[in-house]
Amino acid sequence: MEIARFKFLYFFIPLILIYGAAAQSTGSLTGRVTAAGGTPVPNAAVTITPVAGGAPQRVLVGPDGTFVISGLPPGTYRVDVEYTGYKRSAVQNVELVAGGPVNILVEMERGDTQETVQIQATTVMIQQDHAQNSTTYSHRTVNETPIYDRNHLDLVQFYPGVTPPRPLESRLLDPQRDRIWETNGLPNSANYRLLDGVPNVEPVTGQSIYVTPPQGVQQLRLITGNHDAQFGRAAGSVVNTGTSTGSNRVHGSLFEFNSNSFFHARNYFNPKGFPQARSNFNQVGASLGGPIVHDTTFFMFNYEGDLDRSEVPTVTTVPTAEFRAGNFSAVPGLTLYNPATGSASGAGRQPFANNTIPAARISPVAGQFWPTFRTPIWKGSKTISSPTCPTVTMDIAVTSASTTKLVMRPICSCGGVMPTS
Repeated sequence: MEIARFKFLYFFIPLILIYGAAAQSTGSLTGRVTAAGGTPVPNAAVTITPVAGGAPQRVLVGPDGTFVISGLPPGTYRVDVEYTGYKRSAVQNVELVAGGPVNILVEMERGDTQETVQIQATTVMIQQDHAQNSTTYSHRTVNETPIYDRNHLDLVQFYPGVTPPRPLESRLLDPQRDRIWETNGLPNSANYRLLDGVPNVEPVTGQSIYVTPPQGVQQLRLITGNHDAQFGRAAGSVVNTGTSTGSNRVHGSLFEFNSNSFFHARNYFNPKGFPQARSNFNQVGASLGGPIVHDTTFFMFNYEGDLDRSEVPTVTTVPTAEFRAGNFSAVPGLTLYNPATGSASGAGRQPFANNTIPAARISPVAGQFWPTFRTPIWKGSKTISSPTCPTVTMDIAVTSASTTKLVMRPICSCGGVMPTS
């Protein structure tokens, strides 16, 4: 069997640069400080400090015992509460989410201010400050949950009312493999996508402009109902992807995943005795983050590269040797007429003898196309299309303690199609 190779056709997605200043979606911390019996403790000092590093913020509790700290980047915090005559209270591992408030209750104990009461933060099962149907997936959940082709948007299917996400285009047309889904019976066009609080919606298709590599996702916030007024453009679900930032510690990751046909079963529609479809898919990536100025400015770099070398068996119809010679006598129920006979209305046309077109009547120009068609190997023809799609996605961010973020996000992809028969 002949195997033919063609020159690659290259497709390029232009470089996409997104710069954001003060565009990071932030959260807020609200709380109430009380003594035994629920009595408010006014003027208590509340200090919130990022666990990963950054400048702390300090506020005083109001007369009713409540406090609010807004404009905080998503992440893990420690909250310290101090007041004369009471033991110092330290609330550990307070998780702040993008675009939503987190509420805590601190009950202080009488005693020496040099003593510290350690309190482990717990998730509030009922939100009393809003009626949104929402959930937040943490960095650990995004990175440790097995998801197909490492697309973090697949996680939305684990929330009630959301259909399983699916890619819309081929890898050549959409190398990021974006996802579409329906929410509570509403179409994908009713969904709204945000990236660090900034609209991330392509205006024509309604899909994501940029899909962050999973190792670069700090949080994935999903809202499916009773949205706040700030999300008035969405009737379905709102997805807000918060990207990771650096910290005072240098940290990183390195990975590679491979899937190839050596471990795959034969395709049912690819008969034995013919070349079998081959596939080899590689995903490689790395991340690196750390401080530029301690407690003030940080950097974060994420890289992911995909290389798909897969063959997809397809069945097509090609002309037989008799058809190329103009002989259609084997086609049942077919009558070919000589267009040079009869009137303009078609009356009086004479059929070709034995449904065979004379060689002199076949255009020499049309005959030049025959070499481009494969000869059939049985009743029909098998073609293997082998797209090669290298895709590179990067996420480079510089973040300051004031939540200002400068981001550069380049995307590049090229691919080819190599038919074989």
